[in-house]
Amino acid sequence: KAAPAAAKAAAGKAVASKPAAAKPAAGGAKTATGGVKTAAAKPAAGAAKGKAPVKKAGTAAGKGKAETEEQKAAREAKEKEIEAQLELERKQREKEEEERKENEKRMREEMTKLIMEEEDRLRKKEEEMQKRQREYNKKKLQLFEIAFDDEFADVGKIIGTHDAKGKCQRACRDSDTFLCPCMADPFYAGPKTATTHVEVDAPNENDSTPLSEAAVGGAMEVLPLLLRHGAHRVINKKDSHGRTPVFRAAFMGKKEAVEILLRYGADPTIRSKENESAHDAANDPSIKEILGAYQEGAGEEALAKVEAEAQGGWQPHEPPDPAELVPKTQHSVKIALRGLADTLDMVRKEGKRQTLIIDLSGNAQTYLRYRDTNMLLAYKPGDMESEKVRVALLGALRFGKPLVIDNMDLTLEWGKVASYFNAILPGLWDMVWDGSIAHDMNVMKIVKEADGDNFKEQRFSQHCLESWQFIAITRLPQVPQEFCDS
Repeated sequence: KAAPAAAKAAAGKAVASKPAAAKPAAGGAKTATGGVKTAAAKPAAGAAKGKAPVKKAGTAAGKGKAETEEQKAAREAKEKEIEAQLELERKQREKEEEERKENEKRMREEMTKLIMEEEDRLRKKEEEMQKRQREYNKKKLQLFEIAFDDEFADVGKIIGTHDAKGKCQRACRDSDTFLCPCMADPFYAGPKTATTHVEVDAPNENDSTPLSEAAVGGAMEVLPLLLRHGAHRVINKKDSHGRTPVFRAAFMGKKEAVEILLRYGADPTIRSKENESAHDAANDPSIKEILGAYQEGAGEEALAKVEAEAQGGWQPHEPPDPAELVPKTQHSVKIALRGLADTLDMVRKEGKRQTLIIDLSGNAQTYLRYRDTNMLLAYKPGDMESEKVRVALLGALRFGKPLVIDNMDLTLEWGKVASYFNAILPGLWDMVWDGSIAHDMNVMKIVKEADGDNFKEQRFSQHCLESWQFIAITRLPQVPQEFCDS
Protein backbone atom coordinates (compact mmCIF):
# COMPACT_ATOMS: atom_id res chain seq x y z
CA LYS A 1 0.00 0.00 0.00
CA ALA A 2 2.79 2.33 0.63
CA ALA A 3 4.24 1.71 -2.80
CA PRO A 4 1.09 2.55 -4.69
CA ALA A 5 0.71 5.61 -2.61
CA ALA A 6 4.17 6.66 -3.52
CA ALA A 7 3.40 5.95 -7.12
CA LYS A 8 0.32 8.05 -6.84
CA ALA A 9 2.29 10.66 -5.16
CA ALA A 10 4.88 10.47 -7.92
CA ALA A 11 2.13 10.63 -10.46
CA GLY A 12 0.66 13.55 -8.65
CA LYS A 13 4.04 15.19 -8.67
CA ALA A 14 4.22 14.76 -12.38
CA VAL A 15 0.75 16.11 -12.82
CA ALA A 16 1.38 18.96 -10.44
CA SER A 17 4.68 19.99 -12.02
CA LYS A 18 3.10 22.22 -14.66
CA PRO A 19 1.06 24.41 -12.35
CA ALA A 20 4.03 24.65 -10.01
CA ALA A 21 5.96 26.40 -12.72
CA ALA A 22 3.38 29.17 -12.61
CA LYS A 23 4.12 29.72 -8.91
CA PRO A 24 7.83 29.12 -8.38
CA ALA A 25 7.93 30.67 -4.96
CA ALA A 26 5.38 28.23 -3.53
CA GLY A 27 6.87 25.19 -5.28
CA GLY A 28 10.30 26.05 -3.98
CA ALA A 29 9.11 26.07 -0.39
CA LYS A 30 8.02 22.42 -0.27
CA THR A 31 8.75 19.15 -2.20
CA ALA A 32 6.79 16.02 -2.61
CA THR A 33 9.45 13.61 -1.37
CA GLY A 34 11.82 15.30 0.88
CA GLY A 35 15.20 15.03 -0.91
CA VAL A 36 13.84 14.58 -4.42
CA LYS A 37 14.26 17.55 -6.72
CA THR A 38 10.89 19.02 -7.44
CA ALA A 39 9.50 21.47 -9.88
CA ALA A 40 10.18 24.17 -7.36
CA ALA A 41 13.84 24.08 -8.40
CA LYS A 42 12.96 25.36 -11.88
CA PRO A 43 12.30 28.87 -10.81
CA ALA A 44 15.76 29.00 -9.25
CA ALA A 45 17.28 27.70 -12.42
CA GLY A 46 15.12 30.11 -14.26
CA ALA A 47 16.32 32.82 -11.99
CA ALA A 48 19.88 31.81 -12.72
CA LYS A 49 19.17 31.92 -16.34
CA GLY A 50 17.30 35.22 -15.90
CA LYS A 51 20.55 37.12 -15.43
CA ALA A 52 21.00 37.46 -19.15
CA PRO A 53 17.53 38.93 -19.66
CA VAL A 54 18.25 41.47 -16.96
CA LYS A 55 21.33 42.60 -18.86
CA LYS A 56 19.32 42.74 -22.07
CA ALA A 57 16.67 44.81 -20.36
CA GLY A 58 19.38 47.12 -19.19
CA THR A 59 20.73 47.41 -22.78
CA ALA A 60 17.25 48.20 -24.10
CA ALA A 61 16.89 50.91 -21.47
CA GLY A 62 20.24 52.35 -22.55
CA LYS A 63 19.08 52.43 -26.15
CA GLY A 64 15.89 54.19 -25.16
CA LYS A 65 17.89 56.76 -23.26
CA ALA A 66 20.19 57.42 -26.25
CA GLU A 67 17.21 57.97 -28.59
CA THR A 68 15.66 60.44 -26.15
CA GLU A 69 18.86 62.49 -26.15
CA GLU A 70 18.93 62.53 -29.95
CA GLN A 71 15.33 63.57 -30.05
CA LYS A 72 16.02 66.18 -27.43
CA ALA A 73 18.97 67.48 -29.43
CA ALA A 74 16.82 67.57 -32.58
CA ARG A 75 14.01 69.26 -30.70
CA GLU A 76 16.38 71.83 -29.22
CA ALA A 77 17.88 72.45 -32.65
CA LYS A 78 14.41 72.89 -34.10
CA GLU A 79 13.47 75.22 -31.28
CA LYS A 80 16.63 77.24 -31.85
CA GLU A 81 15.85 77.39 -35.56
CA ILE A 82 12.32 78.60 -34.84
CA GLU A 83 13.62 81.11 -32.30
CA ALA A 84 16.17 82.35 -34.86
CA GLN A 85 13.46 82.66 -37.50
CA LEU A 86 11.20 84.50 -35.07
CA GLU A 87 14.07 86.76 -34.08
CA LEU A 88 14.79 87.44 -37.75
CA GLU A 89 11.14 88.25 -38.39
CA ARG A 90 11.07 90.46 -35.31
CA LYS A 91 14.15 92.35 -36.49
CA GLN A 92 12.64 92.62 -39.98
CA ARG A 93 9.46 94.06 -38.50
CA GLU A 94 11.48 96.46 -36.41
CA LYS A 95 13.46 97.47 -39.49
CA GLU A 96 10.30 97.98 -41.53
CA GLU A 97 8.74 99.96 -38.71
CA GLU A 98 11.87 102.07 -38.42
CA GLU A 99 11.90 102.64 -42.18
CA ARG A 100 8.21 103.55 -42.09
CA LYS A 101 8.85 106.06 -39.33
CA GLU A 102 11.85 107.43 -41.22
CA ASN A 103 9.77 107.74 -44.39
CA GLU A 104 6.99 109.48 -42.49
CA LYS A 105 9.51 111.79 -40.89
CA ARG A 106 11.15 112.52 -44.23
CA MET A 107 7.77 113.10 -45.87
CA ARG A 108 6.74 115.44 -43.07
CA GLU A 109 10.04 117.29 -43.38
CA GLU A 110 9.71 117.48 -47.17
CA MET A 111 6.10 118.60 -46.90
CA THR A 112 7.04 121.18 -44.30
CA LYS A 113 9.88 122.33 -46.51
CA LEU A 114 7.59 122.61 -49.52
CA ILE A 115 5.02 124.51 -47.52
CA MET A 116 7.66 126.86 -46.18
CA GLU A 117 9.14 127.32 -49.66
CA GLU A 118 5.69 128.01 -51.10
CA GLU A 119 4.92 130.44 -48.31
CA ASP A 120 8.29 132.07 -48.85
CA ARG A 121 7.68 132.25 -52.59
CA LEU A 122 4.24 133.78 -52.08
CA ARG A 123 5.64 136.18 -49.54
CA LYS A 124 8.42 137.25 -51.89
CA LYS A 125 5.95 137.51 -54.75
CA GLU A 126 3.68 139.66 -52.63
CA GLU A 127 6.63 141.79 -51.56
CA GLU A 128 7.74 142.10 -55.17
CA MET A 129 4.24 143.06 -56.29
CA GLN A 130 4.03 145.62 -53.50
CA LYS A 131 7.44 146.95 -54.48
CA ARG A 132 6.39 147.19 -58.12
CA GLN A 133 3.15 148.84 -57.14
CA ARG A 134 5.06 151.39 -55.10
CA GLU A 135 7.36 152.00 -58.06
CA TYR A 136 4.35 152.30 -60.34
CA ASN A 137 2.62 154.76 -58.03
CA LYS A 138 5.83 156.75 -57.79
CA LYS A 139 6.15 156.85 -61.58
CA LYS A 140 2.51 157.78 -61.99
CA LEU A 141 2.86 160.64 -59.53
CA GLN A 142 5.96 161.77 -61.36
CA LEU A 143 4.11 161.57 -64.68
CA PHE A 144 1.46 164.01 -63.51
CA GLU A 145 4.14 166.46 -62.35
CA ILE A 146 6.31 166.33 -65.48
CA ALA A 147 3.26 166.40 -67.78
CA PHE A 148 2.28 169.72 -66.21
CA ASP A 149 5.88 170.94 -66.58
CA ASP A 150 5.99 169.89 -70.28
CA GLU A 151 9.06 167.64 -69.88
CA PHE A 152 8.75 165.78 -73.17
CA ALA A 153 11.65 163.29 -72.89
CA ASP A 154 10.86 162.25 -69.32
CA VAL A 155 7.19 161.74 -70.12
CA GLY A 156 8.20 159.56 -73.06
CA LYS A 157 10.32 157.38 -70.76
CA ILE A 158 7.46 156.82 -68.35
CA ILE A 159 4.76 156.06 -70.93
CA GLY A 160 7.13 153.77 -72.84
CA THR A 161 7.66 155.63 -76.10
CA HIS A 162 11.31 156.30 -75.25
CA ASP A 163 14.02 154.29 -73.55
CA ALA A 164 15.99 155.31 -70.48
CA LYS A 165 18.31 157.43 -72.62
CA GLY A 166 15.40 159.28 -74.23
CA LYS A 167 15.71 157.46 -77.55
CA CYS A 168 12.45 156.58 -79.30
CA GLN A 169 11.79 152.85 -79.01
CA ARG A 170 9.18 152.50 -81.72
CA ALA A 171 8.35 153.89 -85.14
CA CYS A 172 7.30 157.25 -83.75
CA ARG A 173 7.49 160.03 -86.30
CA ASP A 174 5.68 163.22 -87.24
CA SER A 175 2.70 162.81 -89.51
CA ASP A 176 -0.49 164.59 -90.49
CA THR A 177 -2.59 161.87 -88.83
CA PHE A 178 -4.28 162.04 -85.46
CA LEU A 179 -2.30 159.12 -84.05
CA CYS A 180 1.37 158.29 -84.20
CA PRO A 181 2.22 155.66 -86.87
CA CYS A 182 3.65 153.47 -84.12
CA MET A 183 0.10 152.90 -82.88
CA ALA A 184 -0.54 150.88 -86.05
CA ASP A 185 2.20 148.41 -85.03
CA PRO A 186 0.43 145.03 -84.57
CA PHE A 187 2.91 144.10 -81.86
CA TYR A 188 2.20 147.20 -79.79
CA ALA A 189 -1.11 147.86 -78.09
CA GLY A 190 0.10 150.33 -75.51
CA PRO A 191 2.00 149.75 -72.27
CA LYS A 192 0.38 146.87 -70.40
CA THR A 193 2.77 146.18 -67.55
CA ALA A 194 2.33 148.49 -64.59
CA THR A 195 5.85 147.67 -63.40
CA THR A 196 7.48 149.09 -66.53
CA HIS A 197 5.35 151.93 -67.88
CA VAL A 198 2.43 154.09 -66.83
CA GLU A 199 -0.61 154.21 -69.09
CA VAL A 200 -1.27 157.54 -70.78
CA ASP A 201 -4.82 157.48 -69.44
CA ALA A 202 -3.97 156.43 -65.87
CA PRO A 203 -6.02 158.41 -63.30
CA ASN A 204 -4.81 159.65 -59.94
CA GLU A 205 -6.70 159.85 -56.64
CA ASN A 206 -8.61 162.91 -57.90
CA ASP A 207 -9.62 161.14 -61.13
CA SER A 208 -7.42 163.54 -63.04
CA THR A 209 -5.25 162.25 -65.92
CA PRO A 210 -1.83 163.19 -67.30
CA LEU A 211 -3.69 164.72 -70.27
CA SER A 212 -5.65 166.97 -67.94
CA GLU A 213 -2.46 168.04 -66.14
CA ALA A 214 -0.74 168.78 -69.45
CA ALA A 215 -3.79 170.77 -70.56
CA VAL A 216 -3.91 172.91 -67.42
CA GLY A 217 -0.18 173.46 -67.66
CA GLY A 218 -0.32 174.36 -71.35
CA ALA A 219 2.33 171.71 -72.10
CA MET A 220 2.33 171.99 -75.88
CA GLU A 221 4.99 169.30 -76.38
CA VAL A 222 3.60 166.73 -73.95
CA LEU A 223 -0.05 167.33 -74.84
CA PRO A 224 0.29 166.14 -78.49
CA LEU A 225 2.54 163.29 -77.36
CA LEU A 226 -0.17 161.98 -75.03
CA LEU A 227 -2.99 162.47 -77.55
CA ARG A 228 -1.07 160.76 -80.35
CA HIS A 229 -0.39 157.75 -78.12
CA GLY A 230 -3.88 156.98 -76.89
CA ALA A 231 -4.89 159.70 -74.45
CA HIS A 232 -7.82 160.64 -76.74
CA ARG A 233 -9.72 157.87 -74.93
CA VAL A 234 -9.98 160.10 -71.82
CA ILE A 235 -10.26 163.47 -73.56
CA ASN A 236 -13.65 164.14 -71.96
CA LYS A 237 -13.01 162.44 -68.62
CA LYS A 238 -14.09 164.46 -65.57
CA ASP A 239 -12.00 164.80 -62.46
CA SER A 240 -13.42 164.77 -58.93
CA HIS A 241 -14.76 168.32 -59.47
CA GLY A 242 -16.43 167.40 -62.73
CA ARG A 243 -13.89 169.34 -64.83
CA THR A 244 -12.67 168.05 -68.20
CA PRO A 245 -9.21 168.79 -69.69
CA VAL A 246 -10.63 171.44 -72.03
CA PHE A 247 -12.48 173.07 -69.10
CA ARG A 248 -9.26 173.33 -67.11
CA ALA A 249 -7.26 174.58 -70.10
CA ALA A 250 -9.89 177.27 -70.77
CA PHE A 251 -9.96 178.28 -67.11
CA MET A 252 -6.16 178.67 -67.08
CA GLY A 253 -6.16 180.58 -70.37
CA LYS A 254 -4.23 177.99 -72.39
CA LYS A 255 -5.49 178.84 -75.86
CA GLU A 256 -3.28 176.42 -77.85
CA ALA A 257 -4.18 173.59 -75.52
CA VAL A 258 -7.88 174.34 -76.02
CA GLU A 259 -7.48 174.29 -79.82
CA ILE A 260 -5.67 170.95 -79.96
CA LEU A 261 -8.13 169.36 -77.54
CA LEU A 262 -11.05 170.50 -79.69
CA ARG A 263 -9.35 169.06 -82.80
CA TYR A 264 -9.16 165.63 -81.09
CA GLY A 265 -12.83 165.70 -80.06
CA ALA A 266 -13.06 167.50 -76.74
CA ASP A 267 -16.59 168.60 -75.83
CA PRO A 268 -16.59 172.08 -74.21
CA THR A 269 -20.30 171.88 -73.38
CA ILE A 270 -19.76 169.35 -70.60
CA ARG A 271 -20.50 171.05 -67.28
CA SER A 272 -18.72 170.73 -63.96
CA LYS A 273 -20.27 170.08 -60.56
CA GLU A 274 -20.71 173.85 -60.25
CA ASN A 275 -22.77 173.68 -63.47
CA GLU A 276 -20.18 175.61 -65.42
CA SER A 277 -19.03 174.91 -68.98
CA ALA A 278 -15.60 175.60 -70.43
CA HIS A 279 -16.99 178.77 -72.01
CA ASP A 280 -18.22 179.92 -68.61
CA ALA A 281 -14.87 179.19 -66.98
CA ALA A 282 -12.78 180.96 -69.63
CA ASN A 283 -11.50 184.44 -68.87
CA ASP A 284 -9.55 184.97 -72.11
CA PRO A 285 -11.78 186.58 -74.77
CA SER A 286 -10.01 184.72 -77.59
CA ILE A 287 -10.72 181.42 -75.86
CA LYS A 288 -14.35 182.47 -75.31
CA GLU A 289 -14.59 183.25 -79.02
CA ILE A 290 -13.20 179.84 -79.96
CA LEU A 291 -15.52 178.02 -77.59
CA GLY A 292 -18.46 180.16 -78.65
CA ALA A 293 -18.01 179.04 -82.25
CA TYR A 294 -18.18 175.38 -81.21
CA GLN A 295 -21.09 173.58 -82.81
CA GLU A 296 -22.87 170.91 -80.84
CA GLY A 297 -21.84 167.43 -81.94
CA ALA A 298 -18.58 168.58 -83.50
CA GLY A 299 -16.61 166.91 -80.72
CA GLU A 300 -18.29 163.56 -81.30
CA GLU A 301 -17.58 163.80 -85.01
CA ALA A 302 -13.90 164.62 -84.45
CA LEU A 303 -13.54 161.88 -81.86
CA ALA A 304 -15.14 159.40 -84.28
CA LYS A 305 -12.46 160.22 -86.84
CA VAL A 306 -9.73 159.55 -84.29
CA GLU A 307 -11.31 156.23 -83.30
CA ALA A 308 -11.69 155.24 -86.95
CA GLU A 309 -8.02 155.90 -87.51
CA ALA A 310 -7.15 153.88 -84.41
CA GLN A 311 -9.28 150.95 -85.59
CA GLY A 312 -8.16 151.07 -89.19
CA GLY A 313 -4.45 151.51 -88.63
CA TRP A 314 -3.81 147.77 -88.78
CA GLN A 315 -6.04 144.85 -89.57
CA PRO A 316 -4.96 141.26 -88.95
CA HIS A 317 -4.88 138.99 -91.96
CA GLU A 318 -4.40 135.32 -92.50
CA PRO A 319 -0.80 134.42 -93.32
CA PRO A 320 -0.29 132.73 -96.69
CA ASP A 321 -0.04 128.98 -96.86
CA PRO A 322 3.70 128.18 -96.96
CA ALA A 323 2.98 125.46 -99.51
CA GLU A 324 1.80 128.15 -101.94
CA LEU A 325 5.32 129.56 -101.97
CA VAL A 326 6.73 126.34 -103.42
CA PRO A 327 6.75 126.15 -107.25
CA LYS A 328 4.59 123.38 -108.71
CA THR A 329 6.25 120.70 -110.86
CA GLN A 330 4.98 117.68 -112.74
CA HIS A 331 5.84 115.23 -110.00
CA SER A 332 5.45 117.39 -106.89
CA VAL A 333 3.07 116.37 -104.11
CA LYS A 334 1.96 118.18 -100.98
CA ILE A 335 1.95 115.91 -97.93
CA ALA A 336 1.66 116.17 -94.17
CA LEU A 337 4.56 115.09 -91.99
CA ARG A 338 2.73 111.95 -90.88
CA GLY A 339 2.53 110.83 -94.53
CA LEU A 340 6.20 111.43 -95.29
CA ALA A 341 7.39 107.87 -94.62
CA ASP A 342 4.77 106.29 -96.89
CA THR A 343 5.46 108.78 -99.68
CA LEU A 344 9.21 108.21 -99.51
CA ASP A 345 8.63 104.47 -99.63
CA MET A 346 6.38 104.86 -102.67
CA VAL A 347 8.99 106.94 -104.52
CA ARG A 348 11.71 104.42 -103.65
CA LYS A 349 9.70 101.49 -104.99
CA GLU A 350 9.09 103.30 -108.28
CA GLY A 351 12.86 103.66 -108.59
CA LYS A 352 12.70 106.21 -111.41
CA ARG A 353 13.63 109.46 -109.66
CA GLN A 354 15.39 110.81 -106.59
CA THR A 355 13.60 112.79 -103.87
CA LEU A 356 13.72 116.47 -102.94
CA ILE A 357 11.87 117.53 -99.77
CA ILE A 358 11.05 121.24 -99.45
CA ASP A 359 10.17 121.78 -95.79
CA LEU A 360 9.76 125.41 -94.75
CA SER A 361 9.16 124.46 -91.12
CA GLY A 362 12.22 122.25 -90.57
CA ASN A 363 10.12 119.42 -89.11
CA ALA A 364 11.06 116.95 -91.84
CA GLN A 365 14.74 117.44 -91.10
CA THR A 366 14.13 116.60 -87.45
CA TYR A 367 12.01 113.60 -88.43
CA LEU A 368 14.67 112.17 -90.76
CA ARG A 369 17.47 112.86 -88.28
CA TYR A 370 15.91 110.53 -85.73
CA ARG A 371 15.12 107.80 -88.25
CA ASP A 372 17.66 105.20 -89.32
CA THR A 373 19.31 107.35 -92.00
CA ASN A 374 22.80 108.40 -93.00
CA MET A 375 22.50 112.20 -92.94
CA LEU A 376 25.07 114.65 -94.27
CA LEU A 377 24.77 118.36 -93.43
CA ALA A 378 25.76 120.41 -96.48
CA TYR A 379 26.37 123.48 -94.33
CA LYS A 380 29.03 121.65 -92.29
CA PRO A 381 32.30 121.45 -94.26
CA GLY A 382 33.43 118.34 -92.45
CA ASP A 383 30.32 116.40 -93.50
CA MET A 384 30.95 116.91 -97.21
CA GLU A 385 34.53 115.66 -97.28
CA SER A 386 35.04 112.89 -99.84
CA GLU A 387 35.75 110.13 -97.33
CA LYS A 388 32.79 111.10 -95.16
CA VAL A 389 30.51 111.05 -98.20
CA ARG A 390 31.90 107.68 -99.33
CA VAL A 391 31.37 106.04 -95.94
CA ALA A 392 27.83 107.42 -95.69
CA LEU A 393 26.92 106.20 -99.19
CA LEU A 394 28.55 102.83 -98.61
CA GLY A 395 26.70 102.32 -95.31
CA ALA A 396 23.38 103.29 -96.89
CA LEU A 397 23.85 100.69 -99.66
CA ARG A 398 25.15 98.00 -97.30
CA PHE A 399 22.30 98.29 -94.78
CA GLY A 400 19.48 99.53 -97.03
CA LYS A 401 19.09 103.03 -95.49
CA PRO A 402 18.37 106.46 -96.99
CA LEU A 403 21.28 108.78 -97.70
CA VAL A 404 20.06 112.29 -96.78
CA ILE A 405 21.78 115.55 -97.70
CA ASP A 406 20.35 118.44 -95.68
CA ASN A 407 20.92 121.86 -97.27
CA MET A 408 18.96 123.85 -94.64
CA ASP A 409 18.71 127.45 -95.94
CA LEU A 410 21.55 127.10 -98.44
CA THR A 411 20.90 127.39 -102.16
CA LEU A 412 20.96 123.96 -103.77
CA GLU A 413 24.11 123.92 -105.90
CA TRP A 414 24.00 120.53 -107.58
CA GLY A 415 27.25 121.11 -109.41
CA LYS A 416 29.01 121.37 -106.06
CA VAL A 417 27.15 118.34 -104.70
CA ALA A 418 28.16 116.33 -107.78
CA SER A 419 31.79 117.28 -107.27
CA TYR A 420 31.76 115.75 -103.77
CA PHE A 421 30.71 112.39 -105.18
CA ASN A 422 32.86 112.48 -108.33
CA ALA A 423 35.91 113.17 -106.16
CA ILE A 424 35.41 109.65 -104.77
CA LEU A 425 34.99 108.00 -108.18
CA PRO A 426 34.57 109.70 -111.57
CA GLY A 427 30.97 109.36 -112.68
CA LEU A 428 29.77 108.34 -109.19
CA TRP A 429 27.22 111.17 -109.04
CA ASP A 430 25.55 109.95 -112.23
CA MET A 431 25.31 106.43 -110.76
CA VAL A 432 23.78 107.84 -107.57
CA TRP A 433 21.37 110.04 -109.53
CA ASP A 434 20.06 107.31 -111.81
CA GLY A 435 20.24 104.59 -109.14
CA SER A 436 22.67 102.37 -111.05
CA ILE A 437 25.03 102.38 -108.06
CA ALA A 438 22.77 99.69 -106.55
CA HIS A 439 22.90 97.44 -109.65
CA ASP A 440 25.50 95.01 -111.01
CA MET A 441 27.53 95.35 -107.83
CA ASN A 442 28.70 98.82 -108.85
CA VAL A 443 28.92 99.53 -105.14
CA MET A 444 32.13 97.48 -105.03
CA LYS A 445 33.81 100.24 -107.04
CA ILE A 446 33.87 102.46 -103.95
CA VAL A 447 34.78 99.75 -101.41
CA LYS A 448 38.31 99.91 -100.00
CA GLU A 449 40.34 97.10 -98.48
CA ALA A 450 40.44 99.00 -95.19
CA ASP A 451 36.64 98.78 -94.96
CA GLY A 452 36.97 95.24 -93.62
CA ASP A 453 35.06 91.97 -94.07
CA ASN A 454 31.71 93.64 -93.38
CA PHE A 455 31.85 95.20 -96.83
CA LYS A 456 32.88 92.16 -98.84
CA GLU A 457 30.82 91.51 -101.95
CA GLN A 458 28.88 88.64 -100.41
CA ARG A 459 27.78 90.93 -97.58
CA PHE A 460 25.70 93.17 -99.89
CA SER A 461 22.22 91.69 -100.11
CA GLN A 462 19.90 92.45 -102.98
CA HIS A 463 17.19 93.48 -100.52
CA CYS A 464 19.39 96.18 -98.94
CA LEU A 465 20.58 97.42 -102.31
CA GLU A 466 16.98 97.84 -103.39
CA SER A 467 16.00 99.53 -100.10
CA TRP A 468 18.54 102.36 -100.17
CA GLN A 469 17.37 105.82 -101.23
CA PHE A 470 18.88 109.25 -102.00
CA ILE A 471 17.02 112.22 -100.41
CA ALA A 472 17.82 115.94 -100.58
CA ILE A 473 16.09 118.30 -98.15
CA THR A 474 15.94 122.10 -98.11
CA ARG A 475 14.06 124.90 -96.37
CA LEU A 476 14.08 127.20 -99.41
CA PRO A 477 11.00 127.27 -101.68
CA GLN A 478 13.13 126.61 -104.73
CA VAL A 479 13.07 123.63 -107.09
CA PRO A 480 16.28 122.96 -109.03
CA GLN A 481 15.92 122.13 -112.72
CA GLU A 482 17.04 118.56 -112.05
CA PHE A 483 13.80 117.92 -110.15
CA CYS A 484 11.39 119.76 -112.43
CA ASP A 485 10.56 117.31 -115.21
CA SER A 486 12.71 114.25 -114.55
